[in-house]
Amino acid sequence: MNSTDGNQRRVGVEIEFAGMTATEAAETIVSVEEVGGDVVASTPYATKIKGGALDGANIELDYRYANTPPEGEENIVDEMIEAFKTRDITAEAASYLWPVELSAPPIPEAKLHIIESAIDALRRAGAMGTRESPFYAYGLHLNCELDPPDPDRAVRVGTAFAFAEEWLRWRVGPDLSRRATPYVDPYPPMFTFALNNRLTTRKLDLRGFIELYGLWCPTRNHALDMWPLLGWLDPDTANSASFKKIKRPRPAFHYRLPDCDLSDPEWTPRTDLTLWRRIEQIADDPTLFEAAREAWTKRMFMQISVFQYRRRFEEMTEA
Repeated sequence: MNSTDGNQRRVGVEIEFAGMTATEAAETIVSVEEVGGDVVASTPYATKIKGGALDGANIELDYRYANTPPEGEENIVDEMIEAFKTRDITAEAASYLWPVELSAPPIPEAKLHIIESAIDALRRAGAMGTRESPFYAYGLHLNCELDPPDPDRAVRVGTAFAFAEEWLRWRVGPDLSRRATPYVDPYPPMFTFALNNRLTTRKLDLRGFIELYGLWCPTRNHALDMWPLLGWLDPDTANSASFKKIKRPRPAFHYRLPDCDLSDPEWTPRTDLTLWRRIEQIADDPTLFEAAREAWTKRMFMQISVFQYRRRFEEMTEA
């Protein structure tokens, strides 16, 4: 799918893993010939790649208190850590439980082979994904660019996802360790009911979607986290609807359902990106959108079985 200015649409990739420090992971990634760049470490637990194909990528311990927060985002725990000078001790202890995360900047889909090369290097260097331990609830996050940057399209895609989520979770099959945590909770059925009812009575615009999303999905712990995109599209309404200020708003859908399956040499983010594109396919086609809505409604009112629901989505998104 190409963007309106002729450049290929971009996607940002985030990968959580264990088995390496942030610095080791960063050095492994820049050693890949087609990546390159230099490692800039602000602490032993937070590094950045400067230059090369992944310029601006962050590799850091994914724990809130491992590193000094940006100015203005401190809380009482940060104040205590600073007062007792225990930041390094806290980070060292957390490194046994929390993953290291690679957050790559948005790149054109045609260049995803660069991410795949970095993944292959991490695997060979000993990085471990979700299936390496029942305690590794590690994920792959895709930040899929909203293109064109149309608020109505954002609403359609978010709504299509709500109708299709049960099918998509079946197709992705997230690991039990991730399903047992709250990080990728499904949307509450009442949220999808509310979306469906609003569509029945009147046009569902961005403001209306944000109001319903804030009421039923106040946290970011969902398979599709819409808050960064909503905060970019309408900061005032989104921040009023969210129970806390939205950090790092961006023009992208934050899709976070898939596992990080580093143990599989064939694993690639392309597989999950293809599934995500099927959600957008439904959103962009009025006939498919109504079919998805109908399938979800009949499934909720037990007019069709879960198997029939799944089959309908398989049929409507066949190539």
